[in-house]
Amino acid sequence: MLGLGMAGKSKGGKVAKLASAFERSGLHNVDYVSTISRSMMNKAQEKGVPAEKVIFFPNWSEVARFRDVTEQDAHVLRAQLRLPEDQKIILYSGNIGESRGWKA
Repeated sequence: MLGLGMAGKSKGGKVAKLASAFERSGLHNVDYVSTISRSMMNKAQEKGVPAEKVIFFPNWSEVARFRDVTEQDAHVLRAQLRLPEDQKIILYSGNIGESRGWKA
């Protein structure tokens, strides 16, 4: 859940066991657990975190919000943001840094 399950060479390895213990302690000794996806919410609950202590805090928007955006909406937004009509806009959502291969 915290990305620690990959630690060690196998689930039974010492590092993996230590990582799992750290994860359990972290999940059960906090006021709330914040997750970025509904599947992570379920995973936290499977690991014993009470549902009322799990908060869904997505780091991105629900795709359904954009289903009803019209061409006119897009033109208005481009005008407001001063984005050229004749160019594609590419968005990257994530960590930008050297660890991701991005150069400053």
